[in-house]
Parts: sequence; structure tokens; C-alpha cells
Amino acid sequence: MNKRILTIGLVFYFVISSIISSSNAVISHAKKVNRKPYGVFLNLNKRNVKKLYRYKTVVIDAQFFSKEEILKLKKHKIKVYSYINIGSIEKFRPYYSKFKHLALGHYENWDEERWINVADNSWQNFISKKLAPQLLNKGISGFFVDNCDVYYNYPKKSIYSGLIHLLKALRNKNTLVIINGGDTFVTKYSHSHKNLHRILTGVNQECVFTFIDFKHNTTTSQKPSVRKFFLSYLSKLKRYKVKIYLLEYSKKKSIINKIRAYCNKHKYTYYISPDVELR
Repeated sequence: MNKRILTIGLVFYFVISSIISSSNAVISHAKKVNRKPYGVFLNLNKRNVKKLYRYKTVVIDAQFFSKEEILKLKKHKIKVYSYINIGSIEKFRPYYSKFKHLALGHYENWDEERWINVADNSWQNFISKKLAPQLLNKGISGFFVDNCDVYYNYPKKSIYSGLIHLLKALRNKNTLVIINGGDTFVTKYSHSHKNLHRILTGVNQECVFTFIDFKHNTTTSQKPSVRKFFLSYLSKLKRYKVKIYLLEYSKKKSIINKIRAYCNKHKYTYYISPDVELR
């Protein structure tokens, strides 16, 4: 009688264990499936770092993360890009005082920022030989390069050449490079070289479908003419086999649905932030 009860108990135990194990596997698989492909969090409060676990690829400002913190993200199978600003300089950066004499002019809508002379050797050496290696040593997967639009604002041969020098220096480190914006520079380079892989692996374009109204501190739909321009630009880039990313800003469901539908149709990766601060 006792043996029979024991046998029944063991069978029951293994059945329940099998069900729990299967359930956990399903839950684990669901978590993987439901992870969003892309997120940009340049001003993330590190107390909310677990927010990043919901994404496959994230962009952070790795200057404010330790190597251990980044490696922890990578253990969760997250690809980590670090923001790196090569075309302008912010006053809060620890190296601002050293390079502020290279400032070219005021950066519209961002009072704490100045366009910088990317043709200057000291700036190029700092980015390529000091800042970039420091970030790579933390274990990042690639760079999210900002403000190549310096060439749009200062369309000089020296600025164009300076950007090429910096981007090639980053790519020569055998790493991934996403350029944020910079359509004037990227278009000129693509027409001249018929290839983009020497300087980048992806392009992120902000505000294709949305518009940031800095005056009223709100977001709305982008002008149709601007949206048409950027969609045409991104479509042309596809021939160079680079990955396309969109970064948009909205809480409005109708706009979000429009962005999602377009990106899914054209196989673009996108992130829609509820706030401009990217927290």
C-alpha cells in the first residue's frame, strides 16, 4: 500500500515538474519573442536600468556607465551602442573646457551645446585615440554617432574631410557605427564613393513622422514635405545595404500606428519615445 502511494506520488511529482518546466520554457520564450528590437535612452536614470532588458538593441551614453554595468546588459543578450558626439560639444562633458576654443557656433534649440571644428587635429585625436577606445574598453558593441550635421551648417571641404577621417577611424576599430542624422554629409559621401561601409553600418533618422516643437515643449506630426524628403533619402540608402533606424517622439496612438505600419512594411527598425529627453 505504501509503495503504491509512493509510486503514485512520484508519478504526480514528475508530471507537475514537467508542466512547470514547460510553462517556464514557454514564458522564457515569450519574453524573448516580446523583446522590442530597438530603444534609445540617452538620459536614462540608472535606477531604471532594468527597463533596458525589454530591448534587443539599446543606445545609451556609456560615458556614464561602468564596464561592469555594460557587461551585465550584454549578459542579458542586449547589443549596446554608445552615444558619441563628434560634431558638437556639450558644456557638461568633462572635456568641454579643453576644446571649447574649437567651437564654431551656437547649436539651435540646445543652449548647452556648440558646433565644433571636426577638422582640428586635436579633436580628431581625442575622439579616435582616447574617447572611442575608452568606450570600447567598456564592452560596447558599437557607436551611435551624433551631429554629422555640422557639415550641413558649415559646408566646407575641411569639415567634410574631417568627418570622413573621424568615421573611418571608428570603423577601423572593427566596430559597428550608426550615424544619427547627417543626411547632407551621408548623401554627398554616397554619391562620391558609391559605398557607405567604410564609414558606417547603419543610419538613424530622427523626426521623419514627428516634429519637436521646442517653443511649446511638445511634439506633433511632421510636415508632409519633410516626411517625404526623409523617406526618399532613406529609401535611397537601402541600395547600400545599411540598416535603417527611425527615432520618433510621440504619445499619440494614431501617429504611433502610422510609424509602426510603415517601418514594418519597409523593414526599418524604429523606436518611438514618449519624451524628447530619451529617459
